[in-house]
Amino acid sequence: MKFPFVLLFDWIRGADILKDFKDSGLLPHQLLLLISDGSLTTHLETIYACRLDVEIRESNTILLDNSTSAYLGIEPGQEAVLRVVWLKAKGKKVVYASSILPIARIDGRLLEDISRAEEPLGRLLASDYPFSMKECMEVGVVGSPGVASDLGLSKDTPFWTRRYRLSVQSADGDRAIKAMVMEIFSSELLGRPVLK
Repeated sequence: MKFPFVLLFDWIRGADILKDFKDSGLLPHQLLLLISDGSLTTHLETIYACRLDVEIRESNTILLDNSTSAYLGIEPGQEAVLRVVWLKAKGKKVVYASSILPIARIDGRLLEDISRAEEPLGRLLASDYPFSMKECMEVGVVGSPGVASDLGLSKDTPFWTRRYRLSVQSADGDRAIKAMVMEIFSSELLGRPVLK
């Protein structure tokens, strides 16, 4: 899977995230959005006091490549849903979210809902999969001419981003889903990273 971005600095992982971002200039609620393992959908809906909308950029079936499979800890070549959306609050694009979900462990109704991409992923999973964990969280700064263009910004605008492996489990413990997620935050939401 090729995400439409160029990493401007190495990914920051684990305990280094808090240490390295202490002097980032981010406000506490912005830092929370960037490094929290809670629901981004819930956080954004609280900040904007509205229900998030989704603008679909892409939703299709792909075969997992070696690097994505290794990241998810599964065999390569399996079918997965690639879902690329803008999360929007009050008509404004706030987060560009791209996710890859292996199909094998997703039941038919949920697979259909995920593929339609009409709701944020967090909202879709919350009812059937209440137990979730973001693993291998990494934070970085990227350049993405496509994201910048969608936001009406210069193509060299840097953006805060994060990626992680989402692991969710059903309430009965019988079903589990792993996904690879990357989120690029609008500069209106988190400000423009200072490049040093």
